[in-house]
Amino acid sequence: MLSESITFFKSYNRNIKLLLLGNIFIQIGLGITAIIYNFYIRSLGYDDTMNGQIISLTSLATALFLLPAGIMGDRKGRKKILLFGLAAAGIYLCCSDRF
Repeated sequence: MLSESITFFKSYNRNIKLLLLGNIFIQIGLGITAIIYNFYIRSLGYDDTMNGQIISLTSLATALFLLPAGIMGDRKGRKKILLFGLAAAGIYLCCSDRF
C-alpha cells in the first residue's frame, strides 16, 4: 500500500509535488498554532466555551470564503486565485502585529 502511494506520488508533475509538500508544512504549522492558541485562550482566563466559539467562528468564516473562492477560481483560473491567496496571506502575515 505504501509503495503504491510512493510510486503514484513520483508520477506527479514537479509543481504538484511542491504544492503538496508546501501544503503539508502549512497544515503542520496550522495544527501546532491551533493547539497553542487554545492554551493561550485558557491562559487569558477564558473557559472552554470561548475556545469552542472561536473554533466554530473560524470554521464558519472558512466556509463562507470557500464558496466565493471556488467561483472565482472557476471564472479567473485556479492558478491565479491560488497565487493571489498565497500572496495575500503572506503580505498579511508580514504586515500584521502577530509577530
